[in-house]
Amino acid sequence: MTVSRRVSCNKPMRLALLPAMVMMATGAQAFTFETDDWKGYWDNTLTYNLGFRVRDVDNKIGNDPMSDESEYKFRSRGDVVTNRFNLLTELGGTYRDKLSLRLSAQGWHDFAYDDKVKGNPDLVAAGAPPAYSSGKYRSGVKNEYISGGRLLDAFVQYSDAFGSSPYTARVGRNTQYWGNGLFFPMQSISYSQGAMDGIAGSASPGTPAKALFIPRNQVNLSTQLTPDFAVGFQYFLERAENVLPQGGTFLGPADILFSGQDSMLGIPRGSTEHADDIADNFGINAAWQMTPGSTLTAYYRRLDEVQPWAPLLKLDGMAPSYFLGYNQGVDLFGLSLDAPLGDSSLGMELSYRDGTALNSTPNPMADDPRRGATGNVVNLIANLMVPLSGTPLYETGTFIAEIAHTRVLSVDSTNKALYNGEGYGGCAGGKWDGCSTRSATALALSFTPEWIQVFPGIDLSMPTSLKTGLKGNPGVLGGTAQGSYTFSVGLQAKYLSKHTLKVEYIGSRARAGDTITNAFGLPQYEGGNGPYMLNDRDWLSITAQTVF
Repeated sequence: MTVSRRVSCNKPMRLALLPAMVMMATGAQAFTFETDDWKGYWDNTLTYNLGFRVRDVDNKIGNDPMSDESEYKFRSRGDVVTNRFNLLTELGGTYRDKLSLRLSAQGWHDFAYDDKVKGNPDLVAAGAPPAYSSGKYRSGVKNEYISGGRLLDAFVQYSDAFGSSPYTARVGRNTQYWGNGLFFPMQSISYSQGAMDGIAGSASPGTPAKALFIPRNQVNLSTQLTPDFAVGFQYFLERAENVLPQGGTFLGPADILFSGQDSMLGIPRGSTEHADDIADNFGINAAWQMTPGSTLTAYYRRLDEVQPWAPLLKLDGMAPSYFLGYNQGVDLFGLSLDAPLGDSSLGMELSYRDGTALNSTPNPMADDPRRGATGNVVNLIANLMVPLSGTPLYETGTFIAEIAHTRVLSVDSTNKALYNGEGYGGCAGGKWDGCSTRSATALALSFTPEWIQVFPGIDLSMPTSLKTGLKGNPGVLGGTAQGSYTFSVGLQAKYLSKHTLKVEYIGSRARAGDTITNAFGLPQYEGGNGPYMLNDRDWLSITAQTVF
């Protein structure tokens, strides 16, 4: 994305197609007011999500003490895995078209969840150590999964002009999303520009990363120096951490991840390693409109990462403990390009990260026990947005394809032995055992055919998505491993552009390893590549949403 209205308005195709990827009501504000000086609005969006488990527990996953509590929270086909109400409220106004204010917040309650953690009865009987020693969720997990809320936007913005150069200044909680990446946030220019709601992302594959960003306190300045050249500046006022699927919940990838647990196979949890405050996290960009509709933007960012190394090990005296650690002081340099391609829109971005966190293996004898491995990587993302024209099968719609490529250029000497990459000390096995490769390529597809006015006031669409690892495992945190994929197939009805009903089948697959007998005498998978522990957690999601 560019930094000014004048430059960005020359990208109508990209801006018009992206909102079609987010299931949100898009009608006019439910309540507006206007005086001689003020224009304001108050919107409320109520969302209800009901989900059912589709497959029974795979015993080779449920017998693993690293994943049994996530499996057995809802163990049987047909179990209700979510019964959730979410209310989003948004209040804003503009004074004399110059001063703007915005405040938004959301709250939720899920009737499917209580605070009790459930494990495999066979493992419990055999004395396997639980991830939650108390048998109950901690407060942070309860806030995200049972009842909780979050302040979102809370900012003030002022727009004016110096002569012929318009400028905008914004202060407070808000979201800025730089670059053109849509579906691979761990490899994009926007990496760690804001915390992401990974819980919402795991429950709704195919959602663009921008829609998952959580607002963060910051200062933003932008100005249009000439009709074809704009610059922007961002400075963060607080640190941030991704909100991730927790162990012991239905879509938790492993029982010991991420923040609510206190034991990893009997090893106690230690304190999270990160600075209490951020230090000089900022970014600068400059956008040049080369031709009508084509914009080239350059970026520099200094960032602390919002995705943790997990888990890491350290020694407290002579006893080991495990913990989450967050990397700091990464330099990112990037370029992005927006360009029309016939009726379609092409987006590309190239970024280089110096000293970024790499896939790491826990080892208490690390050079620096507070950190994992780091290194230098280059990421390339390219996507194409195609508006669908009418055919006998559909009337209109959107097709989006995005490819992401990551290459590890070097591994830093400190904690080099922790790097879980082929040929390094942290890799026990090879690519199919979860080790990172020098290069990795992944693909994301989104296909949404639409049928307009099927009934009076009702539009239908069939949103489908697929994300898969084509070759290699990325060396950075997150990413999509070779042979793994997530998918969703849905049918959505929208009435008067304000009321939405969506039914969706969601699942994921990854390559599991050989079968072994664990220390408790039960068969389980030895390991695998990617989140194979989610292979049996397909689910049916029914979502209703309305604006008032």
